[in-house]
Amino acid sequence: MRRASITIAAVLAGLIALAAITAIATGTLSVVWPNGGETLYKGYMYKLQWSDTRTGLEKPETVFLSVYMTNSVPPYYFLEDYEVDNDGTPYYWWTVPCVEPWSELCRFKVADPPDHMFYQEDISDNPFTIRYLGDDP
Repeated sequence: MRRASITIAAVLAGLIALAAITAIATGTLSVVWPNGGETLYKGYMYKLQWSDTRTGLEKPETVFLSVYMTNSVPPYYFLEDYEVDNDGTPYYWWTVPCVEPWSELCRFKVADPPDHMFYQEDISDNPFTIRYLGDDP
């Protein structure tokens, strides 16, 4: 019986420590650009930008970037997915792929690796448009 109570006490101590660490997680991961309303043209290069104010254990070494169209039926049509270093350079130069059709309902997502202890993600606040230069709106 004594062994069981020690094990329970150790588990409870671990949960309390995890709760304390989680409580001090103060930084945020967020999309900066494109964040909605922009028009990006196929074949042109743009700077996907995010902000990460986390430090220490909160901040993973890499983040995942996704650009996808939301006008398709889930699962959404992902245009691009990247894993990039989270080394203080919060941007990625992206060339818009030439895919059909153009879309007015695209989103940009930045996320931590799925197994990160302090997982965060953010998605552009509103959709942005991808089209060919010269396409009629």
